[in-house]
Amino acid sequence: MAFEVDGIVSGDVTRGHRVHAPDPFRVRRFEDYEAGLLKAHVVLDPERRRDVIRADARTLAEAQNLELVEDEGLIEETAGLVEWPVPLMGSFDEEFLEVPDEVIRATIRANQKCFVLRRTGPAPKAAPEGRVGVGFGSLTRRLASGAADEAEAPQKPGRLANRFILVANLDATDDGAAIIHGNERVVRARLSDARFFWETDKKTRLEDRLEKLKSITFHEKLGTQHERVERIARLARELAPLVGADPEKAEVAARLAKADLVTEMVGEFPELQGLMGRYYAEAEGLDPEISAALEEHYKPQGPSDRIPAAPVSIAVALADKIDTLVGFWAIDEKPTGSKDPYALRRAALGVVRIVLENGLRLRLLETLGDAVGADLLAFLADRLKVQLRDQGARHDLVDAVFASSAATASDDLVLVVRRVEALGKLLETEDGKNLLAGYKRAANILRAEEKKDGAGAFEGALDPSLLADDAEIDLSATLDTVEPAAAEALRQEDFAFATGALATLRPKVDASSTR
Repeated sequence: MAFEVDGIVSGDVTRGHRVHAPDPFRVRRFEDYEAGLLKAHVVLDPERRRDVIRADARTLAEAQNLELVEDEGLIEETAGLVEWPVPLMGSFDEEFLEVPDEVIRATIRANQKCFVLRRTGPAPKAAPEGRVGVGFGSLTRRLASGAADEAEAPQKPGRLANRFILVANLDATDDGAAIIHGNERVVRARLSDARFFWETDKKTRLEDRLEKLKSITFHEKLGTQHERVERIARLARELAPLVGADPEKAEVAARLAKADLVTEMVGEFPELQGLMGRYYAEAEGLDPEISAALEEHYKPQGPSDRIPAAPVSIAVALADKIDTLVGFWAIDEKPTGSKDPYALRRAALGVVRIVLENGLRLRLLETLGDAVGADLLAFLADRLKVQLRDQGARHDLVDAVFASSAATASDDLVLVVRRVEALGKLLETEDGKNLLAGYKRAANILRAEEKKDGAGAFEGALDPSLLADDAEIDLSATLDTVEPAAAEALRQEDFAFATGALATLRPKVDASSTR
């Protein structure tokens, strides 16, 4: 029975590849449809197209002692652009390898949807002739037929090669020579532009670009990028001694951190911001710690991204993220529900990860300031809770540590995590489990007595003269010994001793709470 969707009427007639099999054919069931399309040079299943592109691209690369630079996003994209994927290898002039690898990759990927290749060892003296069959029957692949011999390359293994892989949509009669030539011509033009940007940008020092940041608005309520850079530089200098960084280097790095935003290269490829700052700083001969910080201050950009570990990079990265958070909190632009247009959750998680993974003992309230400190700290605490739970920590332990009076230093994230870990280890022991059960019994008894008394919660210091039962007297005496010992251990951050001291309460609590 025929039906219509958006003006398209269903039927039992379809067509295959417009070049290889343009004639229509009929189908009765899905199996006929899929098999018929395959015969007609159409791979219906997108996953199979992705597999063909991935496998054949790797085969072409390996034949030249090269390695495919994996890019699942590009595989997904190219698989959606073709119905009969035929990976082919092209090349470009080696002189373009003077441009940073990331620029070459961004250029070729953005403009031609092509994959780049990496060197793994010496290249063969000549490319092998002919085609190799990979995947589906007649779905064959050209092995760089007719490509020029590769000269003795000065590039080290791991650097990009002057080759790329494109994905055609047909088996060409000339083994793809015309398709390759056309792509090579466009790639050459795009790389020429990229090299021009690279050479032009290097003629102007990063410091001399700062004036242009005055014309770029960061946010209408938070000023220009130049004003923001000044704030980040001041904060980076303040944070530097706390993270073991040189204050002067941290301030310089922070001041130059956004300078590459006004370069030709970042204007063309915004995704290269930070990275290009490092390249240009290196070209100027700036201190390596400063150069590295220009790239790394954006990190981490996601839960799986690495964090900065060098002190100067840490200082600038924290200053950048904290300035962003404090600024948007100050103008009341906080994330709401699923909306987070300024990526503030990512910035907060970045602060949390940098602090924790580098073991930084920072008192964040002193850095966040009085105006937004408490509310923003609560937001950071929520990000910490999410991370700890994702790592397998029990949510009730995380909440307990944040809620306990012992966690008054909750702006010291490292201390909070250590408390959670110590509490978790205690409750994994038999003594810990029994102590918790005894505590719950005692708490229930206390609530029942408070309800019976009708005077609300029992507050104030214990009056020993009111203790009559031997078990109560014994528990009170034990607490008089254990409590100060545990408190001192907590002050010294000796959580093993503190939890061990608490575990000794088990028999006393059991005895008193069962009477």
